[in-house]
Amino acid sequence: MYTPAASSVKAFASQSDLSDKISAALALICSIKGYPFRYVTSNAFSKEKINLMRTLGAQLEIIESPDGKVSKSVIDAMISRAAEIAKEPNTFFTNQLSNNDIFDGFEQLGK
Repeated sequence: MYTPAASSVKAFASQSDLSDKISAALALICSIKGYPFRYVTSNAFSKEKINLMRTLGAQLEIIESPDGKVSKSVIDAMISRAAEIAKEPNTFFTNQLSNNDIFDGFEQLGK
């Protein structure tokens, strides 16, 4: 698949969220295409998920959670760091946690 937008992107930045499949798919695609994939996550998320992303070639930045739990401050720090990375030239920030369509997806899961 070739798109002009994708051809100009040199790196992707993503923050960890509830969408493991999207993050893993992006990491895999970036690996295949030769794009760096920087993944901001936290020690509050499972070691399996972190190891999967590492295996798929993601460059990890791990935000420490003092108690090892997900909290608003941890999520805010992850989003802030990913947004900071996104300011670098030729970088795309997926910003999944600010996607209002996510609510429709979760609504379907709850039915």
